[in-house]
Amino acid sequence: RPSLIRRLQPHQFMVGITGSMLFPQTEHATPRNNYTLGVNGQVAFGSHLRLFAGLERGWTNFKIEGDALDNFHIPPPPPAPSPADILNYAEVKQPLWDFSLGFRYVFLPEKRLRPFVSAAWLVEHTQEQTLKYEFLNVITEEESYTLVPHNNAEFNLGGLQLGAGMEWNFTGRWMLGLEGIYQRQYETSVPLLAERWGMKLGVTRTF
Repeated sequence: RPSLIRRLQPHQFMVGITGSMLFPQTEHATPRNNYTLGVNGQVAFGSHLRLFAGLERGWTNFKIEGDALDNFHIPPPPPAPSPADILNYAEVKQPLWDFSLGFRYVFLPEKRLRPFVSAAWLVEHTQEQTLKYEFLNVITEEESYTLVPHNNAEFNLGGLQLGAGMEWNFTGRWMLGLEGIYQRQYETSVPLLAERWGMKLGVTRTF
């Protein structure tokens, strides 16, 4: 019977690409077009346990009603184009980078269809926001907008990601995976991104 150290030696390496749809959990804001694209790597220790790391580029977009800007640390709007214009809503475009490092436990490794669970530390680097303030003229009912950049580049280190999914080994070296994820940022400069659910699809090659 092999020793525990021998059974946990790294013996497989995997690289892949992923794409995700995110569903932020927010009040007084409407999420739009929240998704990520990225790459990841995995190292298998034994039959069940893997160490994984991922790097993803994200694009997030939100619509916020004019009276709820303070709830999300959004700067006040610039002066209205005319006295008859009122702020209708603000649209927030927030690009970001996500880095994850964690472990995945694979059930039924001898099968081609394998369920798994995962847990990871999540680091998020938010980029400069673009704020679009939409104004409505109460007399003519015409709409106008102003674009304002907002420097929001910060590292948020207090994140957690949990996942559960299924991978399908459809050829000897290639796998297709589908995973449901939950992300929580405990220390974030962007309250809009504090809590998210998501679905992740990926293709992985084994070496």
